[in-house]
Amino acid sequence: MILYRIERREHAHKLDGAGAAKAGARWNSKGTCVIYCGEHEATTVLEVLAHVGEMPDDRVLITYELPDDVSMLKPELKDLPPTWRELPYHTAVQHYGDKFVTEKKALLLRIPTALATTEWNYLMNPDHPEIARVKVTIAPLNYPFDPRLFKGR
Repeated sequence: MILYRIERREHAHKLDGAGAAKAGARWNSKGTCVIYCGEHEATTVLEVLAHVGEMPDDRVLITYELPDDVSMLKPELKDLPPTWRELPYHTAVQHYGDKFVTEKKALLLRIPTALATTEWNYLMNPDHPEIARVKVTIAPLNYPFDPRLFKGR
């Protein structure tokens, strides 16, 4: 299995989830370490677009290669908090992700992305023992965002 993330080069080598823990996000509370990944490179580009105003020039593509037998939870949409897609982020949704991290039942939690109706994101638990099985590859060059994506922002 291959997952993707676009991150600042200075943080790209880290598998600690500390960035998400600084302020919290949709699926984690402040203080909970987790790594957000996308199932496709394009999904990660959408995530960057949703979180930055200007075209970043300090991001790289990270590829996470995971064995096919890695542990993963795949909840049905009906089993997720009903407010998972709403802004601002709801504490029930954050607690759902926090519980995934603290229980350590799996390395990955498959979650829907709020940006595309048929795509998935994944939470990777940096405290799970299987994190050692993740192979990280960092692109040598900064990510080549298409400037049209940021036109008029």
